[in-house]
Amino acid sequence: MRQPLTLTRQRLIGLVTLSAAGAMLAACKSDEVCDPELVTHAQAFLEAHQACQTDADCVLVSDYCGTLPNGFCGQLVMNREGESSAEWRDLSAALKNCAATECTVCLAARGLGCKDGSCGGP
Repeated sequence: MRQPLTLTRQRLIGLVTLSAAGAMLAACKSDEVCDPELVTHAQAFLEAHQACQTDADCVLVSDYCGTLPNGFCGQLVMNREGESSAEWRDLSAALKNCAATECTVCLAARGLGCKDGSCGGP
């Protein structure tokens, strides 16, 4: 015979259930697309952060499921300085929040290197 749940156990189960539901809702995104001004700002930021001296100066960043144009297999190129900046972290977080949740990112590696002082991004 099952023993009835104590009030403490009932509260614990309720708290766990509520926490799990909250986590799932937090992961959901709306059906809205990214604000065109955000996309334009991110594009301009990428274009302004292509300068390099060595191959190590260039890094791959997400194109956020095609939200940012000119990506290849879900990837874009920019310089390490731009990628590590607070402004890119803010842009990246905003893009991640509004971009599609499901997209295909292929395993093909985009060419990454410094050529003629540029990472060769968009």
